Amino acid sequence: MTVSRVISNNLITIVMYLLISSLINILSVSPIGAPDLWIGVGIVIAVVILWGYALLPAVFIGQFLLGFDLLAIHQQPLFLTQAVLDATCVSLMALLSRYLLVRFHLWPNPLIREKSISQFFLLILLVGIGIPLINYFFIYWLIYDHAFSESLQTLIMRWVGISIGTVVAISVLFSFFSQPRAFWQHRIFRVSAPQIFLFLIYLVLLVVARERDDAFNQTRLEATASLLSASIDNELTQQNYILRSLQSYITYSEDVKADEFKSIVKSLYKNSQSKGEVIFLTAAKESNELSSNLNSKYPQLVVKYSQRLDNDNTVLPGVYAGADFCTSDRLALCKQFWAKEDSLFRLSFVFPSRVSSQNDFAEFLSIKNQQGNIMGFLLQTRDLEWVFSKIYTSLNTSWIDFKVTNLKDGEVIFNSSSMTKKTSRNFQTGFEASRIIQNSGQQWRIDFIPSDSFINGYSSWSYFWLSGLALVVSIFSVVWLLTMSGRFKLIEEEVTDKTRALAEKTEILAVNEEKYRRLVETIEDEYFLYSHDVKGIFHYVSPSITSILGYTQEEFLNHYTTFMPDSEINRRGDKLTAETLADDKKVYEIEIISKSGQLHRMIVTEMPSYNDKDEIIGVEGIARDITHSIASIEKLEKLSLAVKHSPNAVLIMDKTGRIEYINPKFTIITGYSNKDELGVWPDLINSRTNLPGVYKEIWRTIEAGREWHGELQNRKKNGDLYWAQELIAPMVDANGVLTHFILTQVDVTEARRLNDETSHQAKHDQLTGLVNRREFNVRLERVIQAAQHSQTEHALCFIDLDQFKVVNDTCGHAAGDELLRQIASLLQTNTRSRDTLARFGGDEFIILMEYCSVDQAFKACEQIVSLLSDFRFHHLHYSFSVGGSIGLTIVDQFTSDASEAIKNADIACYQAKDAGRNRVEIHNEDYKRLRERRGDTQWQIELNEALENNRFVLYVQAIKPLQEPSTKLSYEVLLRLQRETGELSLPGAFLPAAERYNIITKIDRWVIKHCCDWIENNSAKMANIASLSINISGTTLSDESIVHLIIERLKRNTIPAEKIVFEITETAAIANLRAASHFMSELSQYGVKFALDDFGSGLSSFAYLKTLKVDRLKIDGMFVKDMTEDAVDFEMVKSINQMGHVMGLKTIAEFAEKTAIIEALTEVGVDYAQGYAIGKPIHIDEAFD
Repeated sequence: MTVSRVISNNLITIVMYLLISSLINILSVSPIGAPDLWIGVGIVIAVVILWGYALLPAVFIGQFLLGFDLLAIHQQPLFLTQAVLDATCVSLMALLSRYLLVRFHLWPNPLIREKSISQFFLLILLVGIGIPLINYFFIYWLIYDHAFSESLQTLIMRWVGISIGTVVAISVLFSFFSQPRAFWQHRIFRVSAPQIFLFLIYLVLLVVARERDDAFNQTRLEATASLLSASIDNELTQQNYILRSLQSYITYSEDVKADEFKSIVKSLYKNSQSKGEVIFLTAAKESNELSSNLNSKYPQLVVKYSQRLDNDNTVLPGVYAGADFCTSDRLALCKQFWAKEDSLFRLSFVFPSRVSSQNDFAEFLSIKNQQGNIMGFLLQTRDLEWVFSKIYTSLNTSWIDFKVTNLKDGEVIFNSSSMTKKTSRNFQTGFEASRIIQNSGQQWRIDFIPSDSFINGYSSWSYFWLSGLALVVSIFSVVWLLTMSGRFKLIEEEVTDKTRALAEKTEILAVNEEKYRRLVETIEDEYFLYSHDVKGIFHYVSPSITSILGYTQEEFLNHYTTFMPDSEINRRGDKLTAETLADDKKVYEIEIISKSGQLHRMIVTEMPSYNDKDEIIGVEGIARDITHSIASIEKLEKLSLAVKHSPNAVLIMDKTGRIEYINPKFTIITGYSNKDELGVWPDLINSRTNLPGVYKEIWRTIEAGREWHGELQNRKKNGDLYWAQELIAPMVDANGVLTHFILTQVDVTEARRLNDETSHQAKHDQLTGLVNRREFNVRLERVIQAAQHSQTEHALCFIDLDQFKVVNDTCGHAAGDELLRQIASLLQTNTRSRDTLARFGGDEFIILMEYCSVDQAFKACEQIVSLLSDFRFHHLHYSFSVGGSIGLTIVDQFTSDASEAIKNADIACYQAKDAGRNRVEIHNEDYKRLRERRGDTQWQIELNEALENNRFVLYVQAIKPLQEPSTKLSYEVLLRLQRETGELSLPGAFLPAAERYNIITKIDRWVIKHCCDWIENNSAKMANIASLSINISGTTLSDESIVHLIIERLKRNTIPAEKIVFEITETAAIANLRAASHFMSELSQYGVKFALDDFGSGLSSFAYLKTLKVDRLKIDGMFVKDMTEDAVDFEMVKSINQMGHVMGLKTIAEFAEKTAIIEALTEVGVDYAQGYAIGKPIHIDEAFD
């Protein structure tokens, strides 16, 4: 809608609102001037509902102009504020009505159902009472301070008027303008016309009621006026009578004394409750007594007596005994006293200097002697406002006000409306009355008009009940009329819809009949339709007979009897056809020979056919060729029998894992049967002992349409565990859609047990149960390679029993074997769990102490020597002391192979025997190296100086992604020491000393701090790096201050935590498992990642991967460097990589020093590679240029 259109519509609405409201306003009754029939408000509400909020400005302006005009004309105080509030009230009613109707889905609405119609008008009526209530609270209670009963009465009357107007306006305007017109146009005569007629009747009745009410109110006003005027006249006459009584008393008394005057005054005014003062003035006896202010015609007046009529002690000025009354300011007044016998004057005229109310008066009455000569005057002051107020309040006529006017000069003597704080609205009510009374020679007119109480709240009961009845009739009539018209429309639409639906169904039936005919004519493959008469003569067969049996329709109809062999099945079919003709549907099988001579089995469904008279005239049926189905069923039965009797367990499940079938072998193995609630696989038999992620891997494989095979440990129904070799294959339908999975199981529990037993026997000594020589050599080679790669230190101990030959020769081989078993048990009890104890042969034992310094190993060996010396072997009546000699050698980066290490230990053992037995000897070359290493205490001094002088240097080595070559490179931070001589030392040279002298934590702190500083200063270079790895020692893991240091640097938000990777060696993590777990848990909250370095070197770390929050595995280089030449190393790398991927970890291969190794790693699926083939370590500041 355009702006000009909106403006024009608003102007039209304003004019219409003012015009209609002004016309209806002439019908208003009390409260006077209030437009009770707010048909205008109803119209604007309907207009806003119909055409939207754009007309709200017109509503506000129209109501404001109307209220401004009415309130200003009637001189209403604060009329501008009230006009704004009234306009706001009407605007809110219109806005809220439309909003709530739309909010509760009552508009737009054709209003054809009784429920929606009732809800529609109920909501509008509630809005009509809610908003005006708030408005009236502001106007009448806060602004005008009217009584609650008056405001409530006004509110009810206005709500009734608004409601009637709204109901009528909505029913009329909606009928003429609402959309869709198909629902509303017919309501112009069915709804609008009756509503307008009822409204006109209401207006007529309202006019009659108003005239009746006006007559009643005028009569009531006249009666009240007569009562008030009579009361006023009586009161004034009584006051005058008392004064004349006092006049008579003084006239006929010779001389009234002061006490006598006071007593008579109190006696006369005792019951009058008058207020004021009585003064007795007498003529002066001698002219020289007072100054003469009058001429000789009028004698001088002096105050003789004065008496108050109430408790007021106020003394009139100049009023005391003997005072001169006719002073200069009262000369004119004194002359009037002598000229008249009685007069009434305002008190301010008699006593100019006295401040008094304008309603205080003074009445004069002359006193004559018996000769008729004036000898003085009586003067009484009166408060007429108090007199009139007493009369007004005593008669309880608060609904009427009156005003007393002196007709002589037109001056207002009293006005009852001035007694209240409320200001009259001065509306022209048309009700008034007047009365004339006489007082002291003056004529007063009393005008009577309705008070504010009448104006603001009065309304006759006839008008109230008439309006209430009109509201009820309007609402129920409009609801009923809308409902009835809606029902007519619904019935009309229903008839139209049903007619249309019938026509559509007829058309659809014709189309379906055509489709059915075409379907019958085109049906092929397994089905054909037929019909025959009661004699069994076929008169129709569908064309599909040709595709099934090879006959044309004509050939089959002419010769069908020759195509149906005389078989037991066909003879049974003839009997069932007879039953069909007896009005019974039948299903049976028959046999027919095809044109090619093949016997076909058909399943027939037939039912009787009827004529128009419901008489059976034949049979109609459909036949389906089930020859191939029978063959398929037989094939399926064979397969089912094979599955049922299969020696392997078979399980069939749908694509969600829901188990549908298990064969008897599965029941024998697991204890579950098809009668059980099988649930889903693998939950039914999940032992919770298989590798994490294995079932996810299985589902990914089979859902991709591939077979999965492998071994799993499952749980039986009774809780027992068993191992099974499993094959899971997907099943697809004819369209290649996956529908089911078939699982076959072979119980390999016993086979695995035998294999484990064989493997254990192959690796262990049968006599002692210790690791045998062959397995020990394998483990020793692994440790030597680890030592060469990571510069770690281990120890090898060769033990030879000193007295074994004596026992063996004395007691026999059985006793010797028992001695060896006891010695083995003694050594095993006193050896660390991570160390390897083996029987090397005869009476020789050997111990591999991993990650053990030579000093620690020497102490351990001395303890073993002590144990062997204390040991006593008892056999029969013999008791033998058994000693032992131990040879000790170091296994480190300088050890070439296992043979060399064993040879050195054996030589050291012979040295111990030669030196006197029962002792420990260290191999000579190792001893020299030990002495050299002990001289490494110099490192302690140099390392501390390097830390103080920052002589450490950061190098980095690239880590290349293999599976996604296009991604960014990662780097590992490496440490170098700048010696005092200027040469660079590798970590293998100084880190053992750093660990030995507890300097390693300080070095780690230095590395972390300088790495963080470099990252903060090289943010541009960091953007091109995928990650930066920093090595952490095992000792540092337990240092809580390091954790706080890292967290503090991360909280600065200058270091990308997601690019930081801390590398921890496998052996350090296992040795400090709790500290490692805490370290990783704390820092992983900030996004830091972790890598497990030298993975595989410990061969015991698989179980710890579940508890450590690592993200990457760095495969030990001892497996990587020869993987292209050694099949075992290749499989180890492959296994570790697969294990890492199953656990969701990335893998990194170290020692990738040849292109062939990189190709092999890529083939295996390793994620990253690091080594000289990728790049050599370079200074960190040169690495990214």
